[in-house]
Amino acid sequence: MSNIKTLGSIGTDKQGTWIKDQLAKENIKHAIFEAQNEKTGECAVTVVDADRTCIAVLDACLKYPTSHLAGILDTEDSAYCFYTTGFFVEVNYEASLLMAQYAFENNKVFGFNFAADYLYADFKQEMLKCIEYSNFIFCNREEAFACAAHLHVELGLETEESKRD
Repeated sequence: MSNIKTLGSIGTDKQGTWIKDQLAKENIKHAIFEAQNEKTGECAVTVVDADRTCIAVLDACLKYPTSHLAGILDTEDSAYCFYTTGFFVEVNYEASLLMAQYAFENNKVFGFNFAADYLYADFKQEMLKCIEYSNFIFCNREEAFACAAHLHVELGLETEESKRD
């Protein structure tokens, strides 16, 4: 399976069929896992000036098996970069970490998107581990501040709030 351009999970619904049709129409080589009897997830992104917000419904993503990714990584050597989001850390940390480690060990670029500020609070160690392997981090202002608040505490640095106390 060389030259894969995209991978992930879709449901066996109308939206999943549309995605497969579009990939075929554009001749994009893919390795899509089809989660049986699941809906395809959805994501909406709004960008205003320098800020963005994202709303995601994960659905089929919740069923993505690590074995699917492991099988692809075992045979894929042409990919230059890998990208995932904090949402995926929430539903399949094992696969997120596998991708990050693979990219690091094979001198590939790994991009990581925080995705939501609550993820940093709820999955702090997992997020930190993914950050450790990241070449690029994507986040909005709120996500950056959530991360910085946790890192300041861990590094013993003062925050504006701690200066007031």
